[in-house]
Amino acid sequence: MRIRRVDIENFRGIKELTWIIAKDQNFVCLIGPGDSTKTTILDAMYLALSERYSLSLSDADFHNANVDQPISIRVTIDELSRDILKHGVLGMELSGIKDSGELTHDPADGDSTCVVIQLKIEADLEPIWTVYREGDSEPFTQVGVGARKQLGAFKVDERIDGHLRWTRTSALGRMTETVHGAAGTLAAATRASRDAVAGSISADLQALTDKVQARLNTLGGGNFLALKPGLDTSLSSSAGVLALYEERVPLTSYGLGTRRLAGIATQQLAFAHKTILMIDEVEYGLEPHRLVYLLHHLRQSGEVAQVFVTTHSPVAVEQLSASDLCVVRSDLNGTVSAHDFTERPNRAQAVLRSNPSAFLSRKVIFGEGKTEFGLLLGLVDLWNRERLTASEAPAASFGVAVADGGGGSNAPRRARLMNEAGYDAVVLMDNDDRSVDSEVAKAGQEGVTFRRWDTGHDTERELVATLTATQLTAILAIGVENRVNEQTVLQDLANRDESGAELSALDVDDWIANADFSLVSARALIASAAKEYSWFKNPYQGRRLAEWIIENRDALAGSTLIVRIDELHDDIYGAESAPTPPDPDW
Repeated sequence: MRIRRVDIENFRGIKELTWIIAKDQNFVCLIGPGDSTKTTILDAMYLALSERYSLSLSDADFHNANVDQPISIRVTIDELSRDILKHGVLGMELSGIKDSGELTHDPADGDSTCVVIQLKIEADLEPIWTVYREGDSEPFTQVGVGARKQLGAFKVDERIDGHLRWTRTSALGRMTETVHGAAGTLAAATRASRDAVAGSISADLQALTDKVQARLNTLGGGNFLALKPGLDTSLSSSAGVLALYEERVPLTSYGLGTRRLAGIATQQLAFAHKTILMIDEVEYGLEPHRLVYLLHHLRQSGEVAQVFVTTHSPVAVEQLSASDLCVVRSDLNGTVSAHDFTERPNRAQAVLRSNPSAFLSRKVIFGEGKTEFGLLLGLVDLWNRERLTASEAPAASFGVAVADGGGGSNAPRRARLMNEAGYDAVVLMDNDDRSVDSEVAKAGQEGVTFRRWDTGHDTERELVATLTATQLTAILAIGVENRVNEQTVLQDLANRDESGAELSALDVDDWIANADFSLVSARALIASAAKEYSWFKNPYQGRRLAEWIIENRDALAGSTLIVRIDELHDDIYGAESAPTPPDPDW
């Protein structure tokens, strides 16, 4: 069974959401900035499909706490099991869903047969579960706990330590009493543990513990060799005095990552018949290598039909395929969208490989190539320092990420892709290549913002366009930092110089005085050599270039270089935060 569609109204931060999940999508990772309602979506899905008789709800669970507008959650499931198709209630209320996600009252040719579970909550806070059918009017047929148990969904409970003890409500307790059918085993083992009789643990209980050990090791939780039940002395009550131990150390004393994986392992075993798994903040408590392994296991194991996770971790994002990701966005009115990359996964994959953290932002500022990328990194670093000194918010507070555009036509294409997914996208680009103009125009029409230099200029040429001889000499000094020594830079210049002049020093005033150079030709030569030999094409050199530009901002005032940089500042922080011209002594 798989979830194909989710419709939510008036639940917490969601005023409305319709999410169509791609057919045959087995693994879905919800991403997006904070407060985009990723967790709310997961909670809504679980509540609609849960086996609970009642729910702990309050007025705060209604959108804007407005109880006059009922909460409505609908979850559509297809690829139904035989038990559901033959169920006395669910089997009589089947609908159809098209590949596009459109629901039909009855399955038609080409449709998938599905069942739509609706959870509705009015002001009295009483949950009502029904089977929704497109085109029908309420009241719909109600579904009880027994029917919902057939739906096969469970969400990992983050109250970790409780699931590492045997209690009536824990995963271990559930397995002991229901999976093994050993009524009384838990009570007997608890009494025995009170007497601290290690040999009294039953064979059934040890066999179950061995299963937990195997699953925990499979999930990358560690190399446990002797997991066993033992006396838990951390609780004063009689409930839960039996817990999992490795030798003499209780699992509740292990680190957060190990405990969390142990909690996931026990819950998976307790709900082994479930086919839809949900995990909120999958990275929580896990080191990168454990997170990577867990994600790989969840995607490849085939133990469940469908997995939903949320994450804020770039480590998690970079380990996944672009088609696994779903970007969640919420506007100020609570209208939420969910966008996946299943239609153009290859283009999204290119952005994912080079800039995984960009997918976790609200706004992406692309540098066309490595020079522009490094320059942007340096500018944002400097601006953030200025803002923190003035007690103003840094770029991170606005959800801004700086990304490498990949050069040429890749940059507008990547920005267009991110714009379609709901990100604000801005591109800093050269303006010397006419072959990219059509891509720029398409992306611009769809809402991408472009900041381009003067016509015919790349970044190097724009940088030197208004510089004096003394300033050009300073740029040569930055080039030396990247090219190791002066002789290498002089050779770079000689290789690009068509005049035949023999330059013996990196002093532009000297060139003009003694080498028959004009200021214009000196600018052109330096720009050409800087571009050809990649003087600024790495993040460090880009940062150095940004430092020099900001330090000399007053001398460069009015140039296209500074105009575009000011526009980028506004793009990142907002026009009201535009930098003021520096004092002459700054």
